[in-house]
Amino acid sequence: MFTANFKKHGLSMQLVVLLVLAISALAIASGKYMLTYKGKKGQVLHYKTVMSIEQNQERMGQEVTSNINAETYMTSEVEEVAENGQLTFIYKLDSMRTKIKNMMMDSTIVNPEGIVGKRMRLVIAANGKRVKTEDVDTIKVSGPMGRSGLRQMLNFRQPQLPANEVGIGDTWTTTRPDTNDAMGGKMFSTANVTYRVTGEVDTLGYKCLRLSYSGDVTVTGKGSQRGMNFFIEGDGPTEGTAYFAPKDGLYVTGTSSAEMDMTIAITGQMEMTMPMSSYVQTTTVLVK
Repeated sequence: MFTANFKKHGLSMQLVVLLVLAISALAIASGKYMLTYKGKKGQVLHYKTVMSIEQNQERMGQEVTSNINAETYMTSEVEEVAENGQLTFIYKLDSMRTKIKNMMMDSTIVNPEGIVGKRMRLVIAANGKRVKTEDVDTIKVSGPMGRSGLRQMLNFRQPQLPANEVGIGDTWTTTRPDTNDAMGGKMFSTANVTYRVTGEVDTLGYKCLRLSYSGDVTVTGKGSQRGMNFFIEGDGPTEGTAYFAPKDGLYVTGTSSAEMDMTIAITGQMEMTMPMSSYVQTTTVLVK
């Protein structure tokens, strides 16, 4: 009788142990993460970004194609960490090399004066949502290489993180509005993007979550130059992959692509409508 009970209880204990192990394995396999950006005051990060743009524009019945390839190195220093997790960064462009080729020009711009070394301040919430961007140094270059261009280069679109814990297979959707000065006016864009956690991987010495994303971007804008007014509208898809290190609270690397079909309407001294399409590929990586 004692032996039978022992065997019965022994079998029950084995089942309990197996059940615990199974649950533990399941918990490990479907681990949850609370994703936030982290940093310590004075922490310095260096990022390299490579961007290629193919742009096609129709002008008075003639198609004009431009190819732009840029490589930039940027430094980001944590200036302040608030109690609520909000982070303040000081950004500056360390170097820049841009090659522009179209029917009107074929030139390479290296470290344009007035941009390289100029600092900007970026404030983000703990989930990566941009709170504020402002100049620290005076940026003297006008046009697309001026303040707006510098902001675009510095704002490499790190992923916006979810409010809740996530694990493999989980998704979340973000809406990111943006405003930039351009061509004597304002450009407004809105990106609606859905992220999905698609894996846990080792990348560049960090334990990362792989975040795949896709969505769409809409653009509107208006302004004036040389006595002419212009109006812009367009939209297109975007997709990419970002690698985020939960323990370190760092965006480590990522790739993205975006297509945009736009229409530019010009009124004033000259009136015309110009369709334009662009395809942009970007790779950003944290460098030591």
